[in-house]
Amino acid sequence: MYSRNKRTILKIDAELRFFLPRQQRNVEIQILVPSKRSIKDLIESLGVPHVEIGALQVNGKPVDLNYPVEGGEYIEVHAPTLPIALEDLSALYHNRLSEFKFIADVHLGKLTHLLRLLGFDTLYRNHIDDERIARVSYQQKRILLTRDRNLLKRKCILLGYCLRSTQPEHQLRELWQRYPLKKHAKPFSRCIVCNSPLVAVKKQQVINRLPPRVAKFQHEFSQCKGCGRVYWKGSHYKKLSGFIHDLFDMKIPQQEG
Repeated sequence: MYSRNKRTILKIDAELRFFLPRQQRNVEIQILVPSKRSIKDLIESLGVPHVEIGALQVNGKPVDLNYPVEGGEYIEVHAPTLPIALEDLSALYHNRLSEFKFIADVHLGKLTHLLRLLGFDTLYRNHIDDERIARVSYQQKRILLTRDRNLLKRKCILLGYCLRSTQPEHQLRELWQRYPLKKHAKPFSRCIVCNSPLVAVKKQQVINRLPPRVAKFQHEFSQCKGCGRVYWKGSHYKKLSGFIHDLFDMKIPQQEG
């Protein structure tokens, strides 16, 4: 039987207190549990999405998100150990994941552009609803990126992250710290418009689609397998290469994206 009169105490890691009301960020939280409920529901009622949790302990023992809270427990909510490797994400699906894939909500168009620039498979539609985003995230094993913490509370979502910053470059830095993306990045290998991979093509294959000056001076080209957009070396590439290097100290091969 659960206890209606015993308060449950929660100690939440500092990294997760971003989600709490300001008055609860520096203290242990005490809650009267009027009826049995899952630890997932209890923690999310405070504002912390389940996908942000790394580990849970009740009275010093590890538990999962289905643990039934009855009242009187001492609960520790831990943030994940960073960076979160593919092997850690694979465990959630009981199936090996081969790459970091993302789906971004409708407010993250600029971040999507940056992730594709770095070669990461990132789905984005500016008119998709929350239900479909959640479903695609689960079915395609994609990390859901959003600033909407309520979206991340949907039970079907196993992979997700609530971005703290509103600035695309800062958001990208957040992801760089959370996941080991540097060793998986393949800059300028994916179309920034439609997300499809790029393939190398000969100039004669795309000559009719090139501006005269580009056709005269450029010799290496890539083409999107999806929309057919053509990419080449040029000043735009050099600018973007410098941007990536400044952000992440990555050495970029000289080809346009």
